[in-house]
Amino acid sequence: MKTYRFCLGAGLLFAAGCGSGNLNNAVNPDDIDEIRLYATDNFQSENLELQQVYDTNEDIAAWAGIINSADQVDGMVDIAAPDYEIALIGEEDTDPYFLWYSEDSASLMDSADTHTLYSITEDGKETLSELMEESG
Repeated sequence: MKTYRFCLGAGLLFAAGCGSGNLNNAVNPDDIDEIRLYATDNFQSENLELQQVYDTNEDIAAWAGIINSADQVDGMVDIAAPDYEIALIGEEDTDPYFLWYSEDSASLMDSADTHTLYSITEDGKETLSELMEESG
């Protein structure tokens, strides 16, 4: 019986660790000099229109918090072209993120992993709304 409980407990811990995740610590704000927000209509980084450059420590930390706390969406991803592309500019090259944004919802995708979608948390949506207001 003890073995059964141990196996069950270990299995639950393993399942919890392998379940839906987030982009936890994917972005370190200390490694970023600026964040560029581009309007786009595709996944190929073409037809980009610069909307805003965020270069204050406060804005960079806010963007990092939004990205790092986004929750993975379970299931297959078949989604329309993104509204925005987010470029993280720093000493090291990083892949951009795609952003879908509306008043009702907001989602992210790492351009290096287009099979996984992340939903921005409620707190993240509030912060994102404030940042997007800056871009006019």
